Amino acid sequence: MQTGLFDKNGTPINIGDRTRLVLDDGEVRVFDVCFKTVKRTTIKTFPEFEPETTEVSITGIFFCWEGYDLLPCVDENGISDVSKMEVIEKNHSLRKAVEMIKNDDGHYVPLDCCTMTNPRTSGGVSLIDEIELPCGWDCLRDCNNCIIQKVMDDYGELTQH
Repeated sequence: MQTGLFDKNGTPINIGDRTRLVLDDGEVRVFDVCFKTVKRTTIKTFPEFEPETTEVSITGIFFCWEGYDLLPCVDENGISDVSKMEVIEKNHSLRKAVEMIKNDDGHYVPLDCCTMTNPRTSGGVSLIDEIELPCGWDCLRDCNNCIIQKVMDDYGELTQH
């Protein structure tokens, strides 16, 4: 998913990417780029509003670092942290989520839904032996027209190394 943000090299920053920021003091921070809803409990309201602080939920792009869900900061010159970051790994968090494998029909399926052949009995390679998808195959196995399969194919292409 595109964020509309770009790193210091002009590289698009997407959900699932990993970025690096070198702070002015030389400290290096590595962030996972996430789309999530985060609850903040001490947001100051406008002077004429009651109460002076409130609890809010913010949905958007967060830079996740060591258990913190951070929004980009802007320095005294109005420069965002994002423009100082560098994308160091594309789709990092997506690769870790579900490993996909392409079947004989050219469709991606979750590896966890497959049993594989023994390489010693299948020409030195491990191949898909059976696939048990949780969708129930209610579509009469017409995967070419299945929206779930289209999502799995897109995800499989996106997360391949």
